[in-house]
Amino acid sequence: MVELVDGGIRKAEALLRWSHPQRGLLPPAEFIGLAEEIGLINQIGDWVFTEAAAQARQWGELLGGTFQVSVNKSSAQFAAHAQRLSWAAHMRQLGQAGNSVSVEFMEGVLTNVSEAAGDELASLHQAGIELAVDHFGAGASSIATLKKFDVDYLEIDRSFLPDIGADAGKKTILETMIAMAHRLGLRVIAEGVETAKQRDWLREADADYAQGFLFSEPVPAEQFSALLGGGQARH
Repeated sequence: MVELVDGGIRKAEALLRWSHPQRGLLPPAEFIGLAEEIGLINQIGDWVFTEAAAQARQWGELLGGTFQVSVNKSSAQFAAHAQRLSWAAHMRQLGQAGNSVSVEFMEGVLTNVSEAAGDELASLHQAGIELAVDHFGAGASSIATLKKFDVDYLEIDRSFLPDIGADAGKKTILETMIAMAHRLGLRVIAEGVETAKQRDWLREADADYAQGFLFSEPVPAEQFSALLGGGQARH
């Protein structure tokens, strides 16, 4: 994730792949639904979180400051009956800055917020872990709801970006989203940026961050470390 004002790498998103012995690398769509169905999603999610926290610490040491890695949390992981690691307690135990990790979740978590989900969001926020709503604009939540639950980042769904220069309706919606988010103190991340034209428009519209193939395809941690060490990260 780059900051649009200067193009510096500020954050990264942890992306999970399954290295299948016959089928090769499989994307989350191939296995996350099954993991939720058979009850493995919490073990997988907790493992991803602890790995991401450790990697964030390593990159922070490389850069001489805090570097943030975002982790996706599925709606199933907010269930009341879920047996899971306390992510907030894990960060406190490590003595690691909470804001070195952010948690991304879908709009649906906020549409009908359960008591368990509300408590979990509050716990994460109190630990300093920043919150981001993923694919915003594809669901039914409102910007006011984001503020109610102390959300820090609004991630605009990639469906708003293609042909943005030619679609006046999408452009107006995006400008409105960005302006309203900023008035509520939220920072805006644009997903799926693939062209310089999209990047330039988002910069002019005052979006804060962007991610997508224009900047980098998903890469292993070692390769990302090389990007950071090559001076593409700025404080």
